[in-house]
Amino acid sequence: MVGGYCLNGQMEEAKVLFDRIPVPNNVSWNTMVGGYLENKEFDKVFEVFNEMLLCGVTPNISTFSSVLSCCASIASLVKGKNLHGKAIKHGIQYDVFVCTTLTDMCAKSGDIDSSKKVFDRMPKKNEISWTAMIQGLADNGFAEECLSLFEEMRRTSTVAPNELMLLSVLFACSHTGLIDKGLQYFNSMVSVYGIKPRGRHYTSVVDMLSRSGRLSEAEDFIKSMPFEPETSAWAALLSGCNRYKNDEIAERTARKLLELVERNSAGYVMLSNIYALAGRWIDVRKIRRFMRDRGLKKSAVGCSWVEVKNVVHCFYAEDASHCQLAEISDLLELLRQEMQVRESGKICVHETIC
Repeated sequence: MVGGYCLNGQMEEAKVLFDRIPVPNNVSWNTMVGGYLENKEFDKVFEVFNEMLLCGVTPNISTFSSVLSCCASIASLVKGKNLHGKAIKHGIQYDVFVCTTLTDMCAKSGDIDSSKKVFDRMPKKNEISWTAMIQGLADNGFAEECLSLFEEMRRTSTVAPNELMLLSVLFACSHTGLIDKGLQYFNSMVSVYGIKPRGRHYTSVVDMLSRSGRLSEAEDFIKSMPFEPETSAWAALLSGCNRYKNDEIAERTARKLLELVERNSAGYVMLSNIYALAGRWIDVRKIRRFMRDRGLKKSAVGCSWVEVKNVVHCFYAEDASHCQLAEISDLLELLRQEMQVRESGKICVHETIC
């Protein structure tokens, strides 16, 4: 019953039923930990885990994997390393599931050295282990190491490449300028590995071609897709046009993006973000002015967080509850002014604020 409520996202009901269990066992505790994790209530994951320890229940492999996944989701390296210490005390530090989750957590927290150490010490690696490390290297900008590890896996293990690995490989090729090699990997997805490319793979190829200045080829590639291209594919092409000053393709791409924008605020917000990434600040202001004039607002509340001195600070859109709101706002305004100066090419002298 507890698991059913968790799967349905009814965590309050699950907690009420869980509290009625006279002596919860590992399965019960793990169900609650996993439920909060799946429903992205990350603070509750730690709360239940700590309560579990206080009740004298010994966490198992499933428990550590779930809580480490939570650390990865919020990029909390400190909490993750503390959990690693607990895993060592319980003698499960070399378990493939624990090591894989720890590898992923360290990589997502930006500590790629620790991620590689954990990965290298694993006595046995499975498909998820290789995927976590290859993806972690790509996401942290270690493109050449990502490609090297992928080739090592092909030579030394029986693990077959999956679509996530190949997506990371395409990303790495894009960021190292290895365009022809990236196209070979893309073409081998079906012919060698029997994997049907998804929208994200096609978008990576567009990004790869656009970054290298092969804009006409990127545009033709988008038009040849067997399904409707992702908005991010057109965005990648627009960014390339901006970088290489190709106004002709840029205008066609911008018109296509406008066609894709749905008649709601979410579509306009996405388009505004795309223009911002492409450096088209005049178009950003036009879109935002259009939204403001018609009273359009974001339909969902955005949230971001940062961990400072082992404390996670959450920030929600249009939220004014943070205790350092004034200082944060002042700094954001200073950054906004700096961006405007860089955009216009003017030179301004700012007085030092003490």
